[in-house]
This record gives sequence, C-alpha cells and structure tokens, in this order.
Amino acid sequence: MKLFIYIILLIGLASSSYSQDTICFIKGQRVSAKVKEINRETIKYQKYSNLNGPIYTCYKNDVFYIKYENGIIDSIRIKKVIQNGDSLRIVNLVNKQLSYNDGRIFLNNVSIHNDDFLTICKYTSDHEKYNKIKLLINKVDSKQRKARGTGIASIPFFGIGGALGALGIYAAAWGNPDFLLPAIPFLATGASFAIFSKSQRKQILKLKAEAVALYNN
Repeated sequence: MKLFIYIILLIGLASSSYSQDTICFIKGQRVSAKVKEINRETIKYQKYSNLNGPIYTCYKNDVFYIKYENGIIDSIRIKKVIQNGDSLRIVNLVNKQLSYNDGRIFLNNVSIHNDDFLTICKYTSDHEKYNKIKLLINKVDSKQRKARGTGIASIPFFGIGGALGALGIYAAAWGNPDFLLPAIPFLATGASFAIFSKSQRKQILKLKAEAVALYNN
C-alpha cells in the first residue's frame, strides 16, 4: 500500500513539472508561473510555487517571451519590437547569430516568419547584405506560392484518376481492360504537379538556409 502511494506521488510530481508556464524577461530573469491574463500593456500571473498566493502584474515591454505548459512560445517582445520597427531596440534584442532548422528560422530559440527575418536584417545588416538576403527571401516566398498552388492542383487529378482507375480495375475484372486507360493522364498530371511541388519545397529549404548563413557571416 505504501509503495502504491509513493508511486502515485511520483507520478503527480512528474506531471506537475510539465504543467507550468515560464516567463522570460528581457533582463534574463525566468519565472515559473501560471499566466492568468494578457492585456494590451500588462501580463498577470501567479508564481508557480504559490498558486494560491497573490496575482502579480508585469509590463509586456519587460517580457521577452512566454513558454506555456504545452510547449508553445509566445514571442511577445520580438513581435512588439518588430512591429514597432525600432531599429536600436532590435539591434539590442537580436543575438549575433540566428539559427535555422528544418525550414524554420529562429531568433533566440523562437521561430520567426520570413517578414520578421527581413525586418531584423534591415536594421542589423549592411545595405548590400540586406538586399542579397531580401532577394533570397523573395525567391522563397515565390516558390512557396508555387509549391502550395501545384500541391493543391494535384488533388483533383489524383481524385479523378483514382476513381477512374478503380472503375477500370472493376471493368478489367470483367474482361474489359480498356477502361483503365482514361485514368492514366489524370494520374500522370497529378504526379507531375506533386513532383514539381516537392522540388520547390527542397529549393525553399536550401534558399532559407543560404539566407540565414549569409546573415550570420
């Protein structure tokens, strides 16, 4: 019985360690908390060590990001600074190195969009480097649109080709294989769209990696 209670306590402790939010402040302080409310200018939270205690309030300008219990990161300061376009604060905020992994660009371990990346480059890189990076990101955006468009376009061709193919197989079972032929052009067109979309995505990964490497050099 004692062993059973001990195991239950261990499970409770283990689960509780993953159910807290983490508030990371600009000055580097990290607070384990339970975020209660996020307003236009402030954040209200309770300290995780005293969930029955008082509710604290801090200014959003003092917070870099919040990592919630489910692992999602709300990059409050990054968004605010980038949206304001404050060049000095962006320079002070950004580390000298950005990171890149699996098609995503990270600023201080927080994933950022292409537009945000360009804004950072604009204020922290020289004009020539910024223009080169902008050209690469513009190519990325163009290829993303193409990859998305051709990927969506392949769906009806595969659908129609699959339906005709199923009918053709059924007809072939009754001695009429000619019904398979109409399915071939639909399946071939869908496959060509899918292959093109995949090739675009590979080029996107390469271009984004090149852009981040150029920024870091």
